[in-house]
Amino acid sequence: MLRIGENGFLIPRGDIDIYTSKLKELLCNSNLYATIKKRNMFEVQQLSWDEITSKYVEVYENLIDRQRLHWRKHCK
Repeated sequence: MLRIGENGFLIPRGDIDIYTSKLKELLCNSNLYATIKKRNMFEVQQLSWDEITSKYVEVYENLIDRQRLHWRKHCK
């Protein structure tokens, strides 16, 4: 997800002046470049297959647990 100024910039389509301004800002400000790069690398890691798979497993386990609780009510 884009967070303007934190991990990128939103540039209106076709606005070459803003595009070149932001590009120059990234090229000339090594701290800003490093910060944005670091934040985006973190975001990418959150979207790794291992992370996504773990989240799916968690969702399915929660659904299974809910179903077990539901069916246990009918067993009494």
